[in-house]
Amino acid sequence: MKKFNFRIILGFLFVLTIITVASAQTRYVSDSLIITVRERPDNSSTHIKNITTDTAMETLEESGDYLKVQLGDGTEGYVKTRYTTTDTPKPTIISNLKRANSRLQKQYEELTSSLNEQESDSVARLKQLQTDLQKLQKERSEQSATISRLNSELDTLNKEYTSLKESADNVVQIISQSDTLRADNERLQIEFEAMQNENAMLLRTAVIKWVLTGAGILFIGWIMGKVSRKKRR
Repeated sequence: MKKFNFRIILGFLFVLTIITVASAQTRYVSDSLIITVRERPDNSSTHIKNITTDTAMETLEESGDYLKVQLGDGTEGYVKTRYTTTDTPKPTIISNLKRANSRLQKQYEELTSSLNEQESDSVARLKQLQTDLQKLQKERSEQSATISRLNSELDTLNKEYTSLKESADNVVQIISQSDTLRADNERLQIEFEAMQNENAMLLRTAVIKWVLTGAGILFIGWIMGKVSRKKRR
């Protein structure tokens, strides 16, 4: 008696497992068909509605030659098993691929637009940096001319100092003029060094900006080339 009860329990569990597996599947109407959804698993049962090829159905249970299914609108009924399949129909696959392709095409267009905008901005920044560099080079040339003029003036002052030192009768006046010339010389030397440091800093900044901009343009070009190759494939 216990063995019989155990077999009944095993059989019940087996049937429950089959129903659970069947209910987890999604089936489609196979081929190009129009089939009838009935109220019960019987050819003479009440007709509920007709469904066509590629209609998705959730399998609730199996009953002989019929499946109890639930449609996407919530309708429940029975359809013949031989008219259904668990394989995704080709039209559905094609439709999914078309949607995926449309989504990828949109993403590609957005990426291309973004890259074009970035490229335009980079070109504009590069032109601006080139203009700034030319301006700095011009300022440097002007500063070099100023330095040359100051050096010339310094030489003149040194000559005048030497002349005054040799020809002056008043020692106090000579000493005072010497101190003045020395102070002017130190001031001019400090100004000269300051201008050299400023000029070197401006030049380094311009070169760094130009190099970074060039690297950015090369990187954008590489990305666009890679995207273009993917598109051709």
